[in-house]
Amino acid sequence: MIAISQDINVKGKVIDENGNPLPGVTIKIKNTKNGTISDGNGEFSLKNVPEDAILSAFYVGYTAVEIKVSSVITIKMIQEPGLLDDVVVVGYGTQKKVNLTGAIASVDGKALESRPITNIGQGLQGLIPNLNITVGNGKPGSGSEFNIRGITSINGGTPLILVDGVQMDPNLINPNNVENVTVLKDASASAIYGVRAAYGVVLITTKKGKKKHPGTSYLFIRLYTNPANQVTTNHELG
Repeated sequence: MIAISQDINVKGKVIDENGNPLPGVTIKIKNTKNGTISDGNGEFSLKNVPEDAILSAFYVGYTAVEIKVSSVITIKMIQEPGLLDDVVVVGYGTQKKVNLTGAIASVDGKALESRPITNIGQGLQGLIPNLNITVGNGKPGSGSEFNIRGITSINGGTPLILVDGVQMDPNLINPNNVENVTVLKDASASAIYGVRAAYGVVLITTKKGKKKHPGTSYLFIRLYTNPANQVTTNHELG
């Protein structure tokens, strides 16, 4: 007597280890391209499935499950330890921030060294197009104000200013410590830095220490005695 495999209709539900429904789980008949995806309630259905088939369930962050087919199935997915810890989503990944927006201008800190200035705002005047600097009136505590592409809102519009990635007042920086200044001039910078960057971003990078071999200076003194018993000295700096 030859046994003939029959096709059946399968209804099932996918749950997690806490019994909560899992939507978006892929359920496929093993070794075939036939399958479906669980709905918002974690439920799914398959028609004309061989009664001896094996179902495979896949979901990101969970261990794949294989289960023998039956008319009604409950598939329990177990979260895979450590997998989600390896997935990190960031706004700008490992790329440089200054490469992710359209309108960009940059100036090297060497351009500030030749200017007789007391703050960075004075030094940046005229160096970067569309970066408007309003110098203070000279009163104690007053500094330069920054604006990119003019006043575009009735509420004003000051750019986000970051010094080594930290928001702070640029007037507090010694211009001699500036390595470079980069200005992101369009609103697309808000995709990286949020709504505070809607009026542009000024990125200021300060100088870092450099690797060099330590040096030593010494003073060598020679004493000479002449026949007249007078002592003279000769200084050498090494």
